[in-house]
Amino acid sequence: MASYEVSWSVNVECEGGHKAAAQLVAARYFADRIAAGEQGSSCSFVVVSEADQVKVDIDLADSLSEFEGDDTL
Repeated sequence: MASYEVSWSVNVECEGGHKAAAQLVAARYFADRIAAGEQGSSCSFVVVSEADQVKVDIDLADSLSEFEGDDTL
């Protein structure tokens, strides 16, 4: 079976930076459980600022463990 990567982009204006932009898009276009960052919902974004072209990876799901950055438990 073939494997595919599917991506799409949308331009939004919002106050609050990269994470706020990701949350705005999730709330507008995704199911509630995905927009809320529910575990297993895979709601991650690459957010690019038009002003400076800085790319930031945003994952709306909380860490899987109580230790920040440690998702191995």
